Amino acid sequence: QKDSKDVCHQIAKYINQKIKENNNYLNQFNAQGLTNLVNGCSKWKDQKDTQNACQKIAKYINQKIKENNNYLNQFNAQELANLVNGFSKWKDQKDSKDACQKIAKYINQKIKENNNYLNQFNAQELASLVNGCSKWKDQKDNKDACQKIAKYINQKINENNNYLNQFNAQELASLVNG
Repeated sequence: QKDSKDVCHQIAKYINQKIKENNNYLNQFNAQGLTNLVNGCSKWKDQKDTQNACQKIAKYINQKIKENNNYLNQFNAQELANLVNGFSKWKDQKDSKDACQKIAKYINQKIKENNNYLNQFNAQELASLVNGCSKWKDQKDNKDACQKIAKYINQKINENNNYLNQFNAQELASLVNG
């Protein structure tokens, strides 16, 4: 694990340097690449370089959303859930908080447009969304997203008594905690 931690630290340090040299460096990453960076760095949230890299990615995503309301359309369900879960490791950082709020607002809008939208999310992704969004439960969009997911899960249980079988113990705990 030490080698993994060291490699992640070195990559985060490298990315921070590249962003410092070129503001547009993150444009090279697609949705999956950005998500993987956030998800990977969040595993070592106490390291300064991984934290800085994630904050720069959060700031980048916030800027992209500001420039283009449809920016988040390129992220699939797994990527959105992983971004929220990853950014939630730094719940006190403004850019992480803002990015998660914008993702929650996006998800709420998608649910409003299509009440089957949450069907795209598997059990782990729903649990990750609730777990991540609940870090800012006092924020309206995050609270609304959690409530809509709860309503969705209740509907699924009413349709199928065995619905909860697809959630493992950790996912059930995340849902209840969120």
